[in-house]
Amino acid sequence: EYIVEVHALLKADTAWAKAGYEVAWGQTVVGRAAAPAAEWEGTIRTAWGIHNFGVYGADFSVLFSTQWGSLQSVKYNGREYLKKLPKPVYWRAATQNDNGNKHSFRCGTWREASMTQKFVGYKITERTAHRATIVFSYQLWCDRDDTVSVAYTVDAAGTITVKAVYPGCAGKP
Repeated sequence: EYIVEVHALLKADTAWAKAGYEVAWGQTVVGRAAAPAAEWEGTIRTAWGIHNFGVYGADFSVLFSTQWGSLQSVKYNGREYLKKLPKPVYWRAATQNDNGNKHSFRCGTWREASMTQKFVGYKITERTAHRATIVFSYQLWCDRDDTVSVAYTVDAAGTITVKAVYPGCAGKP
């Protein structure tokens, strides 16, 4: 999908904020991309290291850390696009309405879950000449059997599709 994000910044200093201060922002979906073809032209190759799994195409490389349970590097035409390892986050910044209804107090466990989740394993679920999928699992604080899975699928075009699944945890907000 195509998303437009707009930030409104002060042009000049005011009594309450300096120029450049963000006073508003928003984003909206403005269109959807066509569904990808079932098979892309070209092929990929995969490689294993001691703590890594790599997917390589004509002009891209994607490296996963099987030690830390995360995407580690994404390069297109030799340019690196990651600055740090991504991980699931279950919390968002509070709004004024949230402050008024004590959302941070009631649901603060999700902020904690984002910071304390534990990587518990990975599995390669697909590995063909055109596509590879690796699934990472994370354990949350609420139940030893409760896990979040994040699947990364890389195809021969260099597209990375991410799917996160959280089945829920009884008794949690």
